[in-house]
This record gives sequence, structure tokens and C-alpha cells, in this order.
Amino acid sequence: MDDPARKQLMDQQERFAVGMIGFSVEHDPEFKTRFLERVCGLKDVSKTDGWDVLEEPDNWGDLVLKHPVSSSFLVIEFKIGAKLEEHQNPSMLRFFSPAKNGECAGCGWEIAQIEKREKWKHLRFVTIESSASWKKVRQASPKLVCVPREWRHFLREDVLEKESTIESKVYDCLANFGVQTFVARRMKHMKLAKDATKPLAILSGVLDHFSVEFRPTLMRDAGLQWLGFFLEKKDFPAITKIVGPDGKVTGWFGYHPGDPEGPRLCVELYPGTDRQKQWTLKTLKRDLPNARLREPRDLWIEVFCRPEDSPGDMEWFIKVLTTLNK
Repeated sequence: MDDPARKQLMDQQERFAVGMIGFSVEHDPEFKTRFLERVCGLKDVSKTDGWDVLEEPDNWGDLVLKHPVSSSFLVIEFKIGAKLEEHQNPSMLRFFSPAKNGECAGCGWEIAQIEKREKWKHLRFVTIESSASWKKVRQASPKLVCVPREWRHFLREDVLEKESTIESKVYDCLANFGVQTFVARRMKHMKLAKDATKPLAILSGVLDHFSVEFRPTLMRDAGLQWLGFFLEKKDFPAITKIVGPDGKVTGWFGYHPGDPEGPRLCVELYPGTDRQKQWTLKTLKRDLPNARLREPRDLWIEVFCRPEDSPGDMEWFIKVLTTLNK
């Protein structure tokens, strides 16, 4: 993706995360209590009812919680892939400054204006990042408490036993967005050392079957939850003829988390046009009539197999790729 597309994706992910967390605060009392106590540092009112939840009411906060009974006004700013901007960062002077030259006013300044109008007694601004980017507030404010928090503060010590249903779904979704804290939370106490190198050996064996020499560039898209190799045009000419990709990459094969279906073996194909997509689908249905197919987005097509249905991981990858590369 280019920079604008990457920024748009991060914005959409953050917006969705805010919606999920706001929904959970409203509908899961246990989640609300933990969120207010552990993430926001509000213990006195964490178990009380009567919280109003607002999502993105303006440019001065992603999630706003109001509690008229205790006169508490809470603003939370979430960051998944992006960094805090100066007007969102309490360690910067601009956080407390009005708008200038068409730029956004500082979040601290905006909160102060709301306090003047609505007469809140307790104000709090919380930032949530993968790693807190600030520690000290630039200028003291008697009513506004600013708190740097990290995504890890959401987690329980004994995650698997105590997460509520809603909480678990929120964390799984955040893991899919690439927030490493939530990716790793289910890995605690796992012992994988004996088998850790086997997936790479299997994938390399598939390449070797097609006389393709492993190159580090084939793995440049590896992520926290998936592991696989790209299929480049020069290595798989027959597949490339079917798929007709735009660039030098025809597809990808490897292991994928597969939400919501669960973990799976996967071959992805990247047709260059809608017409090529239809031709690729027609070929797949003809040559692999029993294969499971999925069209996640745009021109991307998946052929996948659940682990329990596989005759063997290497055997399944080789069967699919051989069928298409004849």
C-alpha cells in the first residue's frame, strides 16, 4: 500500500476499535469496570452506572465517557499504527493551545472549553498506544489529569480463564489489526521449541518441489499471525497465466489465522482485473471442485483447507499448486 492507503487503513482500524470498546463499556459491566480501573485509573466510580458513551464526537477525542452523577468527563485517544499528533500529546505545548493557521486546536484546550460550558469537576485525558510516547505533562492543570497508557494494560494476568465473551472478541479483533499485545496473549505458557522450525521446513519443501530456490524476498510480507511465501511470476508461469496479476507477485501460500473460520492452510491468488478474477474462479472450480474458496476483498481469492482436513500440510500445498501450475 502507498502512504495514503496505509493511513486510511489505520484510521479505519482505530475507528472500529473505538466502536468495539465503546460498545463493550456500554454492554459488559465487567469490561467497563476493568477498563475504568486498569486503563483509565478511575477506581472510585468504576462500578457505578449512568455512563454516557460517545464515539468520536469531535477531533479532540476518540472515545468520550460522561458520568453526570460524579461530574466526571473522560476522553480517551487510541492509537494502533499511527503516532500521537502534537495536538493529542500532553507533553507538547500545542495540546493546550487554540487552533492556529487552520490546524486543529489542542485536545487539552478543547476539553477546557467544554469544562467551562458544562461545569465538569473531574476531567481526565487518556492516551492508549503500543508503547507510551510521553510521560510528563507540558503544563500543569488543576482539573485535567492526563494519563499515558498502553494496550497491555487491558490484559488480565490469567487471560484465557477470565475474559468475558465480549472482551475476548474485542481482543481477538485487535490482534487481527496487528496489536502485538493481543496477538501474544494466547501464547503464554505455550512450549513450541520442538516444532518451531517445522512450518518453515514444510514451506521450503514446497518450493523445492517446484525447483524454486528460497529467497528472503519471498517472505517480505510475513506478519505476526501468518507465515508463508510469495508466488512470483517467474517461478510459477502457468499459475501466472491463469491469474494475470498486475505486478511480479502472482499469489502467496502458507499458514493463516483464518478468523472467523479458525487457522488454515491457504493459497492466495491476486488476479489483475475483474475479468481475470472470474477466469481464475472458473479454473479453480473446474480443476479443484472440492476446494474451499473465499473472496475476502477486491480481486483477492483464497483456496484454503482446515488443518483437520489436510492429508498433510506439504501434500495439500503441492496438490493445489500442481493442479494450477500444469
